[in-house]
Amino acid sequence: MKFLCSRAQPRSWIACAAQWVRGVWVVALLSMGVTSSLAQNSDGLLRATDVLAFGGGIVTLPSLVPNGAIVARYYVTPQQLCGVPKCSVWRADVFLKNGFLASEGTALTETNVSGISARLLVNGMPQGGGSSGNMNILLMETSSAMEVQLIRDGRALKSGPFVGVTSNTTTAWRFYPLGKSDGFPGNELRILLKGSSVSVISGTCSASNQTLTLAPAVVPQFKGPGTTSGKRAFNIQLENCPAGFNRVGHLLTAVGGQVPGIPGALKPVAGSTASGVAIKLTDAGDAPAQFGTSLPVTSYNKATGGSATVPMNVSYVQTEATVLPGTVKGAVQVLLDYQ
Repeated sequence: MKFLCSRAQPRSWIACAAQWVRGVWVVALLSMGVTSSLAQNSDGLLRATDVLAFGGGIVTLPSLVPNGAIVARYYVTPQQLCGVPKCSVWRADVFLKNGFLASEGTALTETNVSGISARLLVNGMPQGGGSSGNMNILLMETSSAMEVQLIRDGRALKSGPFVGVTSNTTTAWRFYPLGKSDGFPGNELRILLKGSSVSVISGTCSASNQTLTLAPAVVPQFKGPGTTSGKRAFNIQLENCPAGFNRVGHLLTAVGGQVPGIPGALKPVAGSTASGVAIKLTDAGDAPAQFGTSLPVTSYNKATGGSATVPMNVSYVQTEATVLPGTVKGAVQVLLDYQ
């Protein structure tokens, strides 16, 4: 009897396995597709009236970024900005790249770095300029982290620092705490892009196709739900990575969903005929794969770029009390992100 694997999809991995069960083949297929995104996360721990978004550092991003994409995120806690667990303000101002105040309600503004606009999210919503009209009347408050977003706009994308007409005029957000007059500069709480810069890097990592075959396994090897068999090591292989990124990340998504109660296990997708068995992914240390969380590609070399790998393992896993023969398929998407 021949064992046939389906043809690999572009930019994907397919892991194939066969299990002989009392004269019947149990076949498992795992496909992994790779795409790129630009989601990014940074945490700065500055404690002052002025908070420098992105820590005054360099934001790196690929040159091929679609318009509207969020290319960088930076989080500011109420403790950082206001010195207390909750920020309560009566006035909020948005400053344009030339240092002028934006009109009330303006949230998304161009920066002086070509191709990059910015906005601030408070309680998950874009924060525009506004005022309650009285320093004792609340305009807005939050006990959650505020999020500075850099967004690709329609201008030509270029590298450069966030500065304006002078070193003090660039995109910024200013707040006045409840009960504090706007007539005293010491009462200002500001989040500034000043001091940070954007470095545009040509290209992204590429990924080649791979085909893996798991070792044969027999039903008695499964001792109950959660037990595995036929484990095989493999690498998510990245090639031609440009140098210069501060971080290359990878995020796994279980296309068909995850098996409840069995971390790292993929729900069988369409075409599966076996029951009681699924495919499980683990990392190099054999810990269950994490889905939906961007993790660093630790072998990426910022100085040289080039090749990088993410070592992983794939195996069968029993999901029910009884394993019945047939075909089991699982699918995983691998999303690459860059900082």
